[in-house]
Amino acid sequence: MSLGPTTGILEKAVAQALEGYEGPVAIMSFNPTSVKAMANLAPQIARGLTTDAFKANEWPEVKGQRLQQLRRLGNYEAIQASFISHDYRDLASYRLAGIKASGDPILCWTVTTHEDEKTARVIADNITFETYLPDLP
Repeated sequence: MSLGPTTGILEKAVAQALEGYEGPVAIMSFNPTSVKAMANLAPQIARGLTTDAFKANEWPEVKGQRLQQLRRLGNYEAIQASFISHDYRDLASYRLAGIKASGDPILCWTVTTHEDEKTARVIADNITFETYLPDLP
């Protein structure tokens, strides 16, 4: 997985599957190219970029400069994402602060304890959680 160019097949299928759907929906991807494709195919659908610290040992299939670009969220504005969903363990990233200051929501993933939820809620606007019932804000 390069998290780079795509054929567009998946994105077209998702856009077609959501045609005419009027309920709440958002799509997310680790691949910025997929998020940008969805902005072109279905601009009315909220689009999120799923991210983390992109450590080389956790992403061995993504190489060199691409990994650094993903880590810096260098193309966030260009892909026309509506929000970002970042690994809760890396929410103190200076780049996230800038994205939040611009008005885009910051979500985080995947919180598994009440203690981590409390820490994440300091920065995150919403949380993906599992294995427990979250605190209500």
